[in-house]
Amino acid sequence: MSTTASLSGDTDVASTNGDSVQDAELEDLHKAILVLKLLRKENQQLTRNFDNLKAIHLTLVTSHRKLEGGYEALRQERVSVEQQYQQLCESWRAELEEKQRQFEQARAQILEPRDLDLLRLQLLEEVEAPLKAKCEVIAREAEAAQKQFVQLRREHETLQNSVRGQELQQLSELQLLQGQCAVQQQVAIDKSRALEAAHGE
Repeated sequence: MSTTASLSGDTDVASTNGDSVQDAELEDLHKAILVLKLLRKENQQLTRNFDNLKAIHLTLVTSHRKLEGGYEALRQERVSVEQQYQQLCESWRAELEEKQRQFEQARAQILEPRDLDLLRLQLLEEVEAPLKAKCEVIAREAEAAQKQFVQLRREHETLQNSVRGQELQQLSELQLLQGQCAVQQQVAIDKSRALEAAHGE
């Protein structure tokens, strides 16, 4: 009778211990499943973050290309203005030389100093005043184009630095997130393998 009761008690203890081990394994398995779900959710979030960062990057690249186009157009315009200015200066120089030649010819034919002074004044009015006005206009246009060129170049450099900074920041954040995700996935895989090994035993 006492032997039977002892065997029954041992069986109950073994059964209780077995249930405890099974409950612990189920709890670990449940935790591993929760970790895997969390990792899957975080992976989806990482994917969305990556897509958002990619969209921002594309926007910055588009703005950068537009600014480069504007920069190139302004540079070409500046070159064109400088060429026109040089051509005008050459034209005015040739015109001035022609007027000077005409003046020298007229002076050789004029004997009266008074007439000579009048001719000189007339030539100055015909050539110097319009030439001076044109030069001032061209100088102002060239100065304005130079300022606009410098401003656009600064904006181009600023945006270029911003794009580079964004790319580096995005790459750093993505590498950090990938590293964290890889560590968490490896932990979950190790736990899952441990649980499978325990069930196999």
